[in-house]
Amino acid sequence: MHQVSSEDKAFQQAFETGLLLPAEFSHESHLRLAYIYLCQADLAPATDKMRTAILNFLSHHAIDQTKYHETVTQAWLGVLKGLMDKAEMSKSAKEFMVRHPQLVEKGVMLQYYSEARLFSEEAKQAFLSPDLRPLR
Repeated sequence: MHQVSSEDKAFQQAFETGLLLPAEFSHESHLRLAYIYLCQADLAPATDKMRTAILNFLSHHAIDQTKYHETVTQAWLGVLKGLMDKAEMSKSAKEFMVRHPQLVEKGVMLQYYSEARLFSEEAKQAFLSPDLRPLR
C-alpha cells in the first residue's frame, strides 16, 4: 500500500487551508494532491475530495471557479489509480513521481482524449470518457 510522507501531509494541510499560493499549485502539485487522496481513500471518495479541495482553493484565493475542469480531474485520478495499483509501494508522492516521470510530461491526457473532446466546455463541467483509449 502506498504511503504519504510527513512532507506530503504538510502539503495537503497547506493546500486545504489556503496557505499554499496559487503560483505554487503546479501540475506536479495537482498530481501530489491526487496521490495523497488516493492513498487515503478509494477512487470515488478520493475524486470527491480532490474536487472539493480544488473548488475550495479557487474560492479561497478568489479565482474564477470556471478554472476547474471535471474531466481532467477525474482522468488524472484514474490514470494515477491505475499506475498505483500496478506499481511497487512508494513512501511518498515524490518517490512515486520519480518512479513515473511520464506523469509530468506535457500532453499525457492527449494519449486518452482528442483535443476537441478534452478542451470542450462540456468536459470542463462534467466527466467525459476518453475517446482515444481507456484510462486504466
